[in-house]
Amino acid sequence: MSRRVYRSTVQAALLTIGMLAFLLIAIASFIDGDMVAKRDWFGLILYPIIGVASIIGIWLAVRLGVVVDHEGLQLRGFGRGRRIPWAAVDSIQCRAYTDRLFAPVIALTIDYSTQRKFLGLPMSTTKTAERVTLTALGSYRRATAQRRTDQLIGEIPTGRGMLEVTE
Repeated sequence: MSRRVYRSTVQAALLTIGMLAFLLIAIASFIDGDMVAKRDWFGLILYPIIGVASIIGIWLAVRLGVVVDHEGLQLRGFGRGRRIPWAAVDSIQCRAYTDRLFAPVIALTIDYSTQRKFLGLPMSTTKTAERVTLTALGSYRRATAQRRTDQLIGEIPTGRGMLEVTE
């Protein structure tokens, strides 16, 4: 199975533009030299922090998405990313996620089982069911979302066992 990355291009583009605006503000504050000449310590400390945070934000915005490979799914976001191995996936569904602009957004929903761990050791013997919606694979058209669902199901490695696929 080849490694495939799915991205929400509109979301990534808007976040990148927003972070670029903050980066330009941080750079523009040093161009005129007035802040440096007056030794405005608040600005000399604040604007480099804003610049570095903007560069990190641009990097994270470009990386947003879902990575599908032979090991499982990796969800990349602004916060903590998460990896879901194929062995933990219980079902894949294509359903209406939310309503935007008076139309439903159809997205993939993955149900998977996890076992709570602390320092790499299981805390209990029971597994808890969790549900995650892959908004990067969402669409306003059901046919597009269903095609992406079928494509993802086709990439699941063989020997996975019984995987419930519902619509």
